[in-house]
Amino acid sequence: MFKVVKRFYDLKDNNHAYYEGDIYPHNKAKVSEKRIAELSSNKNKMGVPLIEEIPEKPKKAIKKAVEETENN
Repeated sequence: MFKVVKRFYDLKDNNHAYYEGDIYPHNKAKVSEKRIAELSSNKNKMGVPLIEEIPEKPKKAIKKAVEETENN
């Protein structure tokens, strides 16, 4: 999953507007690794990274965080 870090219009998705903080891609659309690489680097028409990967927490870490919250 990726987060938009700079507003852009996806020219390869019917000019869909993405705003800072949005999740990319919208509606869990299928996107090629090449497109992800392009948008997450400066090798796109805007010349800056537009998305960044959201690191996924392992399920154990999430469960532990919930348990700690419940115990406090």
